[in-house]
Amino acid sequence: MGLRTIARYVGISHETVRRIIPEEGLRPYWNDRAARKNYSRWMLRKLQQNKSFLENVLFDESSFSSQALHNRQNTRLWRHRNPNAAIQNFNQGHFSINVCAGIMRNQIIGPIFSPNNLTSAYHLNFLRSRLINKLRRIIPRERRRCIYFMHDGVPPHISRPVRQFLNNIGSRWIGRSSTPKLWPPRSLDLNPLDFWDAVKELVYRSG
Repeated sequence: MGLRTIARYVGISHETVRRIIPEEGLRPYWNDRAARKNYSRWMLRKLQQNKSFLENVLFDESSFSSQALHNRQNTRLWRHRNPNAAIQNFNQGHFSINVCAGIMRNQIIGPIFSPNNLTSAYHLNFLRSRLINKLRRIIPRERRRCIYFMHDGVPPHISRPVRQFLNNIGSRWIGRSSTPKLWPPRSLDLNPLDFWDAVKELVYRSG
């Protein structure tokens, strides 16, 4: 459970939750501290160089399902001691769909829907054809040269053909494996495109 989810659940601000968690001696039981620090320092340097840097970070993806399943990489258990917990999944009798979306300044890119059984070939074709062509139509060239693409760690996003394509268009991308800039696992709170929690809450609340 991320800090923003906790804040909405208990009805207090995100910053208050961020302050209370360490005061109570709680911490997430994953050893990602070094990677998270490196990523945060890199992001701060980018913001010092360009205060509008986050406006150029584009695209994240999330899965919506009939059982409201969530990405285990973004699951956090806050405890005083290691709970040695297991995450239970139910994978039978449900449907799901992947949704890609992004925000550049005041402009929404998407949503773009893709099948649940995402493959490397499908994702590469999506980047080459649908996404790049869409950006060419709505984003000026000088702004396209500043875009950083955000990719999570699912295998189709980090396959060799996909990585080669992203490197060939400028190596401006953030991801989970063999990337110009590593996005640490289990770091939903360090995602500049942190809007999926709010979107999912609205979708699942409406039934």
